[in-house]
Amino acid sequence: MSVADLKTDLIKLVVITEDKAFLKYMIDNFKSYHQGEDWWDNLSDYEREMIEAGLKEIDEGKGIPYEQVRIEINEILHKS
Repeated sequence: MSVADLKTDLIKLVVITEDKAFLKYMIDNFKSYHQGEDWWDNLSDYEREMIEAGLKEIDEGKGIPYEQVRIEINEILHKS
């Protein structure tokens, strides 16, 4: 998919979105990106803690392999 295709898809999604708070959130993220800010600095303390906890679980071997997650998701989606 080209950059132009991605932009077109993004524009379509923005046009159909009516959630003002979400649109503001996305604008803030785009501004941060273009100002060269680090996304990590824009996370809440809770979001950072959850990411760090997840990384710790992976380091301890408690994670679920991607392939297994895909299999489980496909099973759930095909049951509907």
